[in-house]
Amino acid sequence: MIPSKVVVLVLMLTGAVRGQTPTQTPPAAPQEPTQAPAAPPEPTQPPAEVTPKCTADDFHYEYTECDSSGGRWRVLVPNVGNTCQGNPPMDATPKRGKECSFSCGSGEFFNIDSQTCEKCPQGTYSLGGGVLFDHWESLPGGFTTTAEVGDYSYSAKVTNCSQVTWEAKGDFIASGSGDCTTTLVYAANLKKAGKVSFTYQYIDDNTIFHVYVQNDQCQTMMDSDNNKWPDTTEEGKWKEESIDLTSGNNVIYWKTTGLSFGNERKPKPVFIKKITIEGVAYTSECTKCPPGFFTNRPGQAECESCPRNQHAEHEGSAECIACNDATEYAEPGSPQCKPRPPCTEKDYFQTHTPCDEEKKTQVMYKWIEPKICRDDVNNAVKLPASGAKEDCPPCNPGMALPNSTATVCEFCPQNMFSEGETPCANCPPNTEPNYSHQYKWWNALPETMEMTCISVHVRGCASTKGWELAGEHIHSGVGNADDAYLVLALRTEGFRGQIPGTTGEFGRITFVFDTLCSAGSGCQLFFMQEIEGRGTKVIESWTGAQTKQQYSFVIGAEDAMTFTWAFQKTDEVFGENQQNFPNDMARIYEIHITNTKDGGASSCKACPQGSQNSECIPCAKGYFANPETNKCEQCPEGTYLNFGAEDPCVPCSEGTVSNEDRTACYSDCTVTDVHGHTYDLNGLKGFHSVQSAPTFTAMGTRYFYQFNISLCGNNGIGEAECLDNITAVEGQGGRQGEVGDKVKGMICRSTIIPTTNHGIAQVISAQPDSLGDRLMNVTLAGTNNTDLAMAQLTDLFDPDKAGIHDLMFEMQSEKATMACPEGRRSVIYLRCDYTQTDEGKIELPRNCPTGTCTGCDFHFLWNTRYACPLCTENDYMSIEGQCKDGKQTTQFLWKQNEYRTCRDGVTLPETQTKKCHVLSIRDPMVQIGVGLATCCSILLVCMLVYFWRKNRKLEYKYMRLMQNSTKPGELPKVESCVDDGEDEDEVIFNEGGNSASKLFNKFKNKMQSKMAGEGDNPFESIQLTPKQQLSNI
Repeated sequence: MIPSKVVVLVLMLTGAVRGQTPTQTPPAAPQEPTQAPAAPPEPTQPPAEVTPKCTADDFHYEYTECDSSGGRWRVLVPNVGNTCQGNPPMDATPKRGKECSFSCGSGEFFNIDSQTCEKCPQGTYSLGGGVLFDHWESLPGGFTTTAEVGDYSYSAKVTNCSQVTWEAKGDFIASGSGDCTTTLVYAANLKKAGKVSFTYQYIDDNTIFHVYVQNDQCQTMMDSDNNKWPDTTEEGKWKEESIDLTSGNNVIYWKTTGLSFGNERKPKPVFIKKITIEGVAYTSECTKCPPGFFTNRPGQAECESCPRNQHAEHEGSAECIACNDATEYAEPGSPQCKPRPPCTEKDYFQTHTPCDEEKKTQVMYKWIEPKICRDDVNNAVKLPASGAKEDCPPCNPGMALPNSTATVCEFCPQNMFSEGETPCANCPPNTEPNYSHQYKWWNALPETMEMTCISVHVRGCASTKGWELAGEHIHSGVGNADDAYLVLALRTEGFRGQIPGTTGEFGRITFVFDTLCSAGSGCQLFFMQEIEGRGTKVIESWTGAQTKQQYSFVIGAEDAMTFTWAFQKTDEVFGENQQNFPNDMARIYEIHITNTKDGGASSCKACPQGSQNSECIPCAKGYFANPETNKCEQCPEGTYLNFGAEDPCVPCSEGTVSNEDRTACYSDCTVTDVHGHTYDLNGLKGFHSVQSAPTFTAMGTRYFYQFNISLCGNNGIGEAECLDNITAVEGQGGRQGEVGDKVKGMICRSTIIPTTNHGIAQVISAQPDSLGDRLMNVTLAGTNNTDLAMAQLTDLFDPDKAGIHDLMFEMQSEKATMACPEGRRSVIYLRCDYTQTDEGKIELPRNCPTGTCTGCDFHFLWNTRYACPLCTENDYMSIEGQCKDGKQTTQFLWKQNEYRTCRDGVTLPETQTKKCHVLSIRDPMVQIGVGLATCCSILLVCMLVYFWRKNRKLEYKYMRLMQNSTKPGELPKVESCVDDGEDEDEVIFNEGGNSASKLFNKFKNKMQSKMAGEGDNPFESIQLTPKQQLSNI
C-alpha cells in the first residue's frame, strides 16, 4: 500500500508524463470569480546597477485554480528568477479562461496565449486530453512498481521477490514471474471523467491478473466497471481492456500473482504494450517522437516507426533516413543503422517446391528473410545453387492427385480411398471408408493445417509462417527470436463415435518427433488440445533435446478440435530480438489421427453384420451382405429383405410377390388361388374411394369419413393419399393452396366436413390416418383363413355365393396408438359380381357404418367383376348333335349356375360342324363286308365240327389202350395194338417227330390210306416205341 503523502505528491505531478509539461505553481485563485483580479503591482525600483528591460520571454501565462463554478482565470506570471525592469510587453490583464474540463482533440495542443487549440507540428504528436505510453525503454515517470511474496505460494523454497518487478522490455512491459506478487501503479489527476485503456497479453492461467482503481482516499472502486479480472489470451494475441475513471484523483493498479504449486515450471508473466489515459489536463505542448519514429504530417495522435533499413537518430524527427543498403541494415523502428555481418550457414535454409507436371520437385536454398548478412565479403558463405530436381514423394495416405495433370494432392472424395501411391478408388459395398488424417510427406502443407510465428516483439518473427517444409519432415523455422513461439496447428471436424471394443475412445493421435536444443537454452515443445467451446489445455510438454520418438494420445470426445504444437527456444523474456540459439528447432516426421469425420481414407474396412452405421456403403437395392463371403448378394425372387430376421431374405406371404428392389412384397394385381383359379385385378389399380354415412357432432356439425384404398400394383408403393387442408380454407388463417399433414399408404382415412364460406361450398379434410402401410397377404376366404376371419365376414356382410369364395386382402399399419398398440388392421373382401361395371362398388359393414366396430380393425366389401376368376376350359361344356345328311354339329355352352362365376380368360368356342356317315344295304362296301362275314362264319362252324369229331376219336383210342394194358397205369405193347385189327385211324408216333402235325397233312394221309385198299380197317395203325410214354400222345 502506498502512503497517503506519497499518493498526494504523485497526484500533483503534471509534468512527468508524455504530453504534459511541468508548470509553475499558480497564484491563489480570486475570492470572487465574477470580478476581475487586481492588476499586478508595479515592479519595485531596480537596484543601483543597471537591470535589463523586460521582454516577452520573461513572462508566461498560467491558469488559476478552478473555482467552485468550474471556471478559472488566465494571468501573466513572471518566470522564476526574473530580474527585468519595466512593464511586460504583453497584455497583463487577467482574462477569463477556458472551463476546467476543456481539452483539445487528438493531434492538438492548447496555446494558452491565444487560448485556442492548434495542430502539433511535424515530428511531434499529442492525444489532446490524454496520455499515451507505448515505448518501454525504461519505466516512464509517474509509474511505480512493487513486489512481495504471493498469497498462493506453495513452494518449499523461500522465494526472493526483491528483484522481481515489472520490467520494461522496449516494445512492452512485463510483470514478474514465479510465485511473487508484482504491482504496477500509476496515479492520474483527471479534470473530467475519462478512462484508462491497456493492451495486454495474458497466456498463463496459472497467473492471476487483477486490475482495479482507488480514489484519493485509497478506497477501491468495487463495481465491475472499475474492478477487472481480464480474460486470458491466446499465445501471441493481444487484447484491449478499459476501465472508467472519475474526475479527480485516480490510482490505477495492475497486479499479478503466480501460482506454481511447487512445480518447477514458473508461471508466465503478463505483458502490457500500450496504456492510454483519457481525461487529464490539457496538453500545452506536443510530445516529440522518440528516436526511430517520426511524423511527417501535422496534427498526428501517434508516431510511425521507421521502415526497415531506415532510421531516425534524434527525437522529434519528421522523416527517416535510409541506411546504406549494401553495408548496413536496420530493423523497423531503429534509431541507428547497423553494419551487415558476413553470411554464414545459419543465414539460409533448404526447402522443396511443390510437384510439377512431371512429378518432380526442386531443391531450393533461400536466405532467411529479411536478409541482413553480406555474401560479397571475405569469409562469407555463398547461397548454394538451387534447382536440382528430385522425384516427388507419393501423396499422403488418403490423398491422391485428382487428375493426370494435377500437381497438388487432395483428399479422396467421399466413399473413396487411396494409399497415396494410386488414384482414389471406390470402396466396395458393405464396407466403410477408414477416414483419418495421416501425414508423412511434407512437400506441401495440408489444407487442414496452419503454421505461424508469435512473438511479443514487433521484430521477433523472421516470417509469419514459423515452420518450414523439408520433404521428410516439417521443422520450426530459423531466424526467429529466441522467445518466439513457433506454432503448428491441425484441425479436425470431429470423430465418428466411440470405437467398438474400447472404453471411451473416439480416436487416437500419434506423432513422431525430435528436438535439437543447445546446452543451456531450455527449449520446450508443447503439445496442446483445444476442444471447440471448452478451451485449450496442454496435453504434454518436453524440455531440452529429445531423441526421435513416438507419442500417442487417446481422444475421449467426438467434438471438433484443434491440436497444436508450439516450440520455444527459451522461456526467458528479452527486451529485444535476440537470437542466441539459432540452431534450436523441433522436427515432426509423421502425424496420424484415426476415426475422424473429415480427412481422407487410406483403406476401407468391412461393416459389422447388422451395422446401422450411415457411413457404411450399402449394397445395391435388392442385395444384402452375406456374412460368410462379406459380399453383396441379391435376395431371390419371391422374398424380401428384412435385416432384423435371422435369414435376411424372408419369403413373401401367400398371394404376394417381391418388388424389384426386394424391399417389400406386394400384389402385382394377379392372384392364383389354391384351386388354380387366376384373378386379374389390373382394372383395380390406382386408388379408389368410399365414404361412410353422414354423422353429426354434439353441436350438430355434419361430417363423414372418406377412405382411399390402393389395392395392388405400383411396385408395392401405396397410392392412397389423405391430407389435412384445413389451413387452405379461407378464413382459417391460412393461404389458398397450403396443405397441412399428408398421409400416404395402401389405405387411409380422413374426416370430411362440408362447409360454406361466403356462399361458396367448400370441403374441409382433416385428421388423416393410415389404416394400412403394407400388404400382409392375399388369401381365399374359407380356405386358408382362420375361423375368426370367417366369423367376422359372416357378421359384417352377407355370405358369399355358393361355389365361389371372396378374395381377402389384409393390410397392416405400422403406426401404433394408445387405443391400437399393435397398429390398425384393414381387411378388404373382393366378391365376384359379374353384373358390376367399371371397378364395382365398395361397401362398409352393415352394423359398423364407419368401417370399424373396434376402432382398430377395418373391413370393406368390394363387389366387382374383377373379383371373378378368369375363365378356363373347365368352365364350359360341349353338346354334340345327331348326324344328319352326313353332317354333325357340336355346340359349346357355359356351365349353368344361378350366376356367372368367371370372366374373360378363355373365350367360348364357336359352334363346330363335321361330316358323318349312316350304314345302308345298298352300299357296295356294306355288301362286300356282309359276304366276307358270312364266309368266315361258315368256316368257323366247319372247323368246330371237325375238331369235335376228332376229339371223340382220340378219346376212343385212349380207352382201348387202357383196356389192353397188362398192368395198371401202363400202356400195352406195340404188338397188342397191331393185332387188334380194329378199324381205327393209323396213328404213327415217331421219336423226335413233331406231334403237332398240320391239318392238311392229316387229310393227305387219310386219302392215301383209302387209295391203297386199306379201307377194311377203319383205324390207322399206330407204331409205338418201347420208350414212348402216354404223355407223348
